[in-house]
Amino acid sequence: DVAATLPAIALHNALSGNAARPVTDMNVVDLCAAPGGKTAQLCCFGFNVTAVEVSKRRSKKLKENLSRLQLTCDVSITNGTSWLPKQPIHGVLLDAPCTATGTAGRRPDVLRKDPNYAELVNIQQELACHSVDNILDVGGVL
Repeated sequence: DVAATLPAIALHNALSGNAARPVTDMNVVDLCAAPGGKTAQLCCFGFNVTAVEVSKRRSKKLKENLSRLQLTCDVSITNGTSWLPKQPIHGVLLDAPCTATGTAGRRPDVLRKDPNYAELVNIQQELACHSVDNILDVGGVL
C-alpha cells in the first residue's frame, strides 16, 4: 500500500530540510515499528534508526524483514510509553496502534477482536505525549 510509505517520507522531508545537519547524523525512532516497512524506509534514507516494538512476536517479524533487506538498526522490544533514548532524538515516527477500521472493507480479518476504542485512544495519547515529553530533542519532529 503506497499510503503506508507516506509517514516515513514526511519525516524524511521534514528533517532533511535542516541544512545544519545531514540525515546520516540524525537519530530517529520508529515507535510501534513492526513489521518494519517504515523502519526499513528510514534506514534507507540514511538515518540512525532505533525501532521500538512492544510485541515479542511482532519484533521477530521486524528483525526478519530487516535481515532479508540487509538493513541494520537498533531494535528495542519494550513498551514505547516507557522507552527512553540514550542520545538526542531528532525525529519520531509514531504509527500508533490503530483500529484498522479504514481497511475493514478490504481486510476484515485485521479488525480488533475486542474493539475497546477508548483504551486504544488512551494508548495513542500516551505514546504521543511520551514522545514529545521524553524522547524528542528540542526542535525535533514527531
